[in-house]
Amino acid sequence: MLREPKKIHAFFTFEEYEKLIQNFSHDLGAKRTRFARHTGLRPSELTYLTWPDVDFENEPSVSI
Repeated sequence: MLREPKKIHAFFTFEEYEKLIQNFSHDLGAKRTRFARHTGLRPSELTYLTWPDVDFENEPSVSI
């Protein structure tokens, strides 16, 4: 079996993130990016998120 090299995760610095947000041509893109960053959603999870998926009644199960 061939081994694949380990993937290196890349993250935006705060400055890179702010630059990204400022360069959106539509406000919706900036809002979606902020929401994803603050919730930890992956792009595919954000794409298919619907209102019934959002639970406003229960406390988060993960403490920050």
